[in-house]
Amino acid sequence: FLGRRTRAPVLRWALPIAAAMAAISFGLYEWYGDSGSTLVLEAAGGGSETFVLDDGSFVRLAMGSRLSQEGRRNERRFELRGRALFAVAHDLAKPFVVVADGVEARVLGTRFEVRPVGGQGHQIAVLEGRVEVRSEGGAVEVSAGEVTVASSEEPPSVHRVEDLLGMLDWEEGALLFQDTPLSQVAREVAWRYGSRVEVEGAALRQRRVTAWYGAEPFRDVVESLCAATGASCTVSDTLAVLR
Repeated sequence: FLGRRTRAPVLRWALPIAAAMAAISFGLYEWYGDSGSTLVLEAAGGGSETFVLDDGSFVRLAMGSRLSQEGRRNERRFELRGRALFAVAHDLAKPFVVVADGVEARVLGTRFEVRPVGGQGHQIAVLEGRVEVRSEGGAVEVSAGEVTVASSEEPPSVHRVEDLLGMLDWEEGALLFQDTPLSQVAREVAWRYGSRVEVEGAALRQRRVTAWYGAEPFRDVVESLCAATGASCTVSDTLAVLR
């Protein structure tokens, strides 16, 4: 499904996924569309909006942005107008494709952002996994920690960014996760809140998390991760330890 999140309070609980656990955020949604093959969602409120797609993927749209999906059986294909952050559920049989002004980003399962860069095309930044970016100017593969700017006029080039999270200046942070190792989740939560998050034990660090967070307090985020992954935790305003 494609849904538009309302301003109603969010209900959160944990569900088991495979051998690990994942914290899932659920909201109330309004559904809209017609009897055809296209569904549309927009962030038309006073800020960014987070949506859950029918395949379990998450997308956060910046204010004024719009995402539409075509009804294709062999791929998950979307057209984007504006800026969006994606956490894509893995599905080998159906590639996930985002098209923005002739720039195409194709993935199987990853986390990435697409944003327009005033008159220069679109910037694609990859947090996790790999994305193939195509435009009339050429094609490149972008890996985690890398960024490219693609347009119809210039061949895309790839460069690595030291502080990728800092570049993704979302008001609520870039906290969307799809089957992401807890070690990576902990690093990004620590960055978002300016606190330390320590995960003890190799097995716990590899447990997977599928979740999205908005403006929740640091303690609430950590406690939900602990409950979802079966960890015990000690948390203060500046330090969290999961074990």
